[in-house]
Amino acid sequence: MKRSHLFISHASEDRLFAELLVSKIREHKTIRPWIDTEHIVTGVNMLAALREGLSSMDIFLILISQASIRSGWVEEEVQCALRKQIEGESLLIIPFIIDSTALKEVEALHPFLLNRRVDRITADPDGASVVIQAIHMATGLPEEKTSSGRASAFQRDPAIEQLVKGVGLGNWDSALGPAFAVLAATDEGGGNALFRRLAKYQECPDEDLAWGARITMETLVDLAPDLFDRALLLSMSQSSDFSVRGSAASICLVLAQFAPDRVPLDVAMKLATHDEDWYVTEPATAALKSICKARRNVLYFFFTNLQHPEPQARAHAARALRGIAAKEPQILDPDRLFRALSDLRRNGDREAEQYIAEAYQKVRATEHESGYKYGLGG
Repeated sequence: MKRSHLFISHASEDRLFAELLVSKIREHKTIRPWIDTEHIVTGVNMLAALREGLSSMDIFLILISQASIRSGWVEEEVQCALRKQIEGESLLIIPFIIDSTALKEVEALHPFLLNRRVDRITADPDGASVVIQAIHMATGLPEEKTSSGRASAFQRDPAIEQLVKGVGLGNWDSALGPAFAVLAATDEGGGNALFRRLAKYQECPDEDLAWGARITMETLVDLAPDLFDRALLLSMSQSSDFSVRGSAASICLVLAQFAPDRVPLDVAMKLATHDEDWYVTEPATAALKSICKARRNVLYFFFTNLQHPEPQARAHAARALRGIAAKEPQILDPDRLFRALSDLRRNGDREAEQYIAEAYQKVRATEHESGYKYGLGG
């Protein structure tokens, strides 16, 4: 089934409506939304993250308002989308006005936008429904919802619903109370029946409750890492719902920061493939990168994928190694990187070659560290 990648361009002042759109769009299996508030976090290069999100899109949705007209970031995103279209790439641009902005003011973002239909909607659930309908009409994609087929088999649990009903999408503070309530239910042997019941709610057909469960679980990771065993993460990684797989990847990323030995490598590698959903592969790849210093052999995963038959897989691995070189160049062997660079040049893979060339330049200027601080007798 074809799945479209949708980039939502919006001003920070319009964030609440943009996040409402994301939650509604995720109900449809045929569309993958990208929004900056979920991908640009502290320490991340904002421009690089935006460009990566823009590079994979085939639908560009722009929310036009007085705030977006004043936003330099929105202007940059529009320029990037229009360049992509001019260069002949398949891209659908869908603009909507969400406040009292006059049609003639749209020209301030780019005159080209006036050459297409620009409808006005309200920034509320009714407006979100109009946007989703417009996307499906423009793309011809079927309106298949992720909850189909789950409702009849799912067993509701009133206690869990009461626990997570106040947890809002993107509101991590609202999950702290439920997370501590689950933590308090741990028995003397370390078991937690309430947690297992909560985990089942990730597949709840009610999307609000499902997201409440996922956010509560991700909040629990650094409070009770022992609750997240391999069996649970493997089960999550096998879900047909990419949101559940994305939650598994995010949990791996959190564990990688303070308990790298608890990251099940087979699960993380399964989720870190180049053809997974962006919301899945990015945190899973970040988890693997994070544990490379403590577990050097994990680097083999990325070096092996430099020989993958798919160019996208090679580029994905090369970008990961470039990221490691930028932050921890001492853990990479410059000779190994040089051999990989030579192979990529010989095979004519320009994109992956560029990433590895950048990594090599950083690593060759840094003293390489072995994986051991002390040797025998030292």
